[in-house]
Amino acid sequence: MDAKWGLVPSEPLVGFGAPPVVAVVVTADPGDWFDETIESLAGQDYENLSVLVIDNGGTEDPTARIADILPTAFVKRVDADRGFSAATNEALVAVEGAAFYLVLHDDVRLDPDVVTSLVAEAFRSNGGIVGPKLVDWDDPTRLRSVGYSVDPYGFSSSISEPHELDQSQHDTAREVFAVSDACMLVRADLFATIEGFNESIPYFGEDIDLCWRAHTAAATVRLCPSAVVAHRERFEQRRDAENRERLELRHEARHDALQLRAAAPDACDPGRRAHVVVGPGRFGCDRSVPSGRRHLRFVVVELGERAVSVALPL
Repeated sequence: MDAKWGLVPSEPLVGFGAPPVVAVVVTADPGDWFDETIESLAGQDYENLSVLVIDNGGTEDPTARIADILPTAFVKRVDADRGFSAATNEALVAVEGAAFYLVLHDDVRLDPDVVTSLVAEAFRSNGGIVGPKLVDWDDPTRLRSVGYSVDPYGFSSSISEPHELDQSQHDTAREVFAVSDACMLVRADLFATIEGFNESIPYFGEDIDLCWRAHTAAATVRLCPSAVVAHRERFEQRRDAENRERLELRHEARHDALQLRAAAPDACDPGRRAHVVVGPGRFGCDRSVPSGRRHLRFVVVELGERAVSVALPL
């Protein structure tokens, strides 16, 4: 896309062969749509792609089903459901020699050139993590995700509006704060350096956390809209999503606490903490206090019987 509009040279990348990419697909008792996911991987035009499917505690062995479509795929079964993060981290011990991991949900459908486009963008921009444009599974004219931004208080929000009509308004490759792990290309050495996904966040925010830690490791996160992936995204039909808001808030607080410890350790002094009583699973803001040359806004998150006070730089 950039070459089409004259933004970068149109010459091909110079190198010796395509770097090895391992697609890591996490699944557990998927529906009929899973066949399309595997078929889309089998149809990729990238010449050096391997596929590893992690069966995360599923009741049925998907090996035969996968082999019928993609006989070269590897399947690793995990006895219990350990969450998306821990299942994906199996790649750290199960894979050797990969240059990139392509992290995937089991309900995505990739256009044939997705892997090629993501790898090309990673080399062009020296990106540590690269994500595609996610569109709706049933209506590809509607956007699912084109990345996330984070405000000064550490709370994330989608760059696109829910069900926003795709009119090419986001079709410029650019740096973003985070991309969805429904489909993300991660440099293998970076993934190892930051020790993969945070397994204390099994889902709901694990992608934001990973990208945040990639930034602190001096890596960049890029959006590659020329790579288009359809995402089904019906989590509530497969898991209990009743506590989703509470979990998202807890995980946001964890991100912020990590940043606080790195940016202003003195703010962790209990004498500086704000005291606010808020409802379960909700957050509230209290006062600002000086901390050296910074002013910190205290955000208190109460989860059940516990309240977490997090100070954020203004």
